[in-house]
Amino acid sequence: MRMTKYIGVAGFLGAGKTTALKRLAGYYTGKALTVGIVTNDQAENLVDTANLGTGGNPVEEVAGGCFCCEFNSLIDSIRQLKEGSNVDIILAEPVGSCTDVVATVIRPLIDLYSNEVTVAPHSVLVDPHRAMKLMHNDDASFSGNVVYIFEKQLEEADIILLNKVDLINREEKEMLIGYLKDKFPGKRIIGVSAKTGEGYDEWIKMIDSDIEVGKNIADVDYDIYANGEASLGWLNSTISISAENPFDGNSLLMDYLYKLKDTFVQTGSESAHLKLLLKTNNEIGIANLISNSIDPILSSKLSEPVISGQLVINARVEIAPDILKQNIADTLEYLDKKNNLDIRIETMESFSPARPNPVHRYSKSASDSCGCGCC
Repeated sequence: MRMTKYIGVAGFLGAGKTTALKRLAGYYTGKALTVGIVTNDQAENLVDTANLGTGGNPVEEVAGGCFCCEFNSLIDSIRQLKEGSNVDIILAEPVGSCTDVVATVIRPLIDLYSNEVTVAPHSVLVDPHRAMKLMHNDDASFSGNVVYIFEKQLEEADIILLNKVDLINREEKEMLIGYLKDKFPGKRIIGVSAKTGEGYDEWIKMIDSDIEVGKNIADVDYDIYANGEASLGWLNSTISISAENPFDGNSLLMDYLYKLKDTFVQTGSESAHLKLLLKTNNEIGIANLISNSIDPILSSKLSEPVISGQLVINARVEIAPDILKQNIADTLEYLDKKNNLDIRIETMESFSPARPNPVHRYSKSASDSCGCGCC
């Protein structure tokens, strides 16, 4: 079996991983390389999988847990892409609430599957809004356990990417990069924008360089980590929508997110990431909300009015899952009454992630067992 390069791109919920992967895929495809993508989530029906699938690259989805806990499924997905599509590059996006990726995914890939994949430096994206809050110690909207996960993700990175720099000015960019360099010394840190392409040439040079990979194994307290994940309500849903007369699908997506945002603000429940995808016969529209303190964004617009389609909802909010489910249902009812739509829930799954139980976990010394019998 020929060698394939594995490029993992991590980051907290809402950091912009999916958009970054789409641009990376475009770059490597433009170099006449075949690219496969692996998405990851705690449950099925991912907006990311549908979104990335529109680029023409083969996409595999690992559901039911993070890559660390579903490591064997990750290997199966890698092999499926290698054997089924003969890929040169695999881009992989772990769950946004997952950390300890180097110890549980990167090191096992390097040590156990070096005959199948070469592993690129571990990249972690950070949204400037969250980086600013971290710098000012002003992320009280999330519990300390959730912030702990966010910081550990950055701690284990080989490369930290300040993403979405097109949304901030030059002074803010330089200030945040300087802060990240001080807080996480010794790491490669650059600003990038998937929208404009800024910083991508430099990032790709780092990906293709001889940077030592897998050395940044974070000291992770799994009780804090598990409590942080468990505090997040997780919801994936698919809904059919139709109407007697064509309606504006873009306005529907934004109206829904603004309504949900108002609900979460009123209840003091912080949004980690909400993604909505409205799929018609011909195209998709996508809208995102990554915080109660900023406005939703319509990241992919529908060009024509909609008569029917499927709405996919992925919501990650620091709230009890049953309350999140009720909020989602109440807002659907609001949309129905406001727009005179026929809305039918096809699937709806709401839960909090279970305690992480990685298949492998390497300690700071590659030869030492973590005590779990996994390596």
